[in-house]
Amino acid sequence: MIKVFIGNHEFDTKKDAKAYFTEILNRTELNSKLSGDDFNDIKELLETHPNSSEKIGVGIAELYVANTSYQGKCFHLKRIDGSSDNFGIHKCIDGESDKKNFNMAARQAIKDDMIQLRRDLLQQNNIQETEYQNYHVHHQGAKSFSVIVNMFITMRQIQLSSINYNTIEIYGKEFQDETLKNDFRDFHNNEAMFRLITKQENLRNSHLARITITSRDTVIR
Repeated sequence: MIKVFIGNHEFDTKKDAKAYFTEILNRTELNSKLSGDDFNDIKELLETHPNSSEKIGVGIAELYVANTSYQGKCFHLKRIDGSSDNFGIHKCIDGESDKKNFNMAARQAIKDDMIQLRRDLLQQNNIQETEYQNYHVHHQGAKSFSVIVNMFITMRQIQLSSINYNTIEIYGKEFQDETLKNDFRDFHNNEAMFRLITKQENLRNSHLARITITSRDTVIR
């Protein structure tokens, strides 16, 4: 089973991911702007769209919910230049794209680092091994995983269509180029900040995956 990663959120299936974002859509009134966590979540969802660059254009001024003549209620964006567009949850989650392949390979590149970081943090906090499954490590602050990936692509001037991948079972893709893999690992480790949070606290604060920092969280740079 291939997990779905969108921003800081990890879903076991595409169905779970769609349910999470559909819940945001359904509870937001028509013609209402998104703000706070909802804005951040839907912005990260938009970044997974196969045509995200074209959709975002010169930059997002606001995100809101409105009707369309052909697909009913859906998410819309207004750009900085005043132009607008809409996008669907299913297209974002189901669509294959060079960007999605790169994101999956980037996840795979840091997988071992994240496993070791989680193990170290659990030991530092004297958490019993039997409780390990109840804790997660998440990116913290403005530099979500998606933001770090976008920074890397921009700063390295990477042409996504030119990247070659190996297909693997769990995370889907990995970089064929070891230099690229290690370059991203170093970049990510220099830019990322993390937090250790309990699964119980995570679920208590959200329908599926939203995370709110509390005094009980451990924050790590």
